Amino acid sequence: SEELFEPIGIAPGSWRWARDGAGRTQGYAWLEMRPLDMARLGELALHRGDWDGRRIIDAAYIEEMGAATPTNGGYGFLAQTN
Repeated sequence: SEELFEPIGIAPGSWRWARDGAGRTQGYAWLEMRPLDMARLGELALHRGDWDGRRIIDAAYIEEMGAATPTNGGYGFLAQTN
């Protein structure tokens, strides 16, 4: 929340990440937030991790996130590339 959501304007308490029976979040699912806030995450990705001149996510990670893999040519880290 402090390192990703808050710097791009997603307020604490405005989202929820459900947990499994062991209390762990799943990075690929169960994140509940307002559509506008989800769009903020998309905007951050479109700008290769930069938000208003501030580096939030390393650009190389954003590149790798969207790169095709040998196993699935359409997805990187569960981010569609085409």
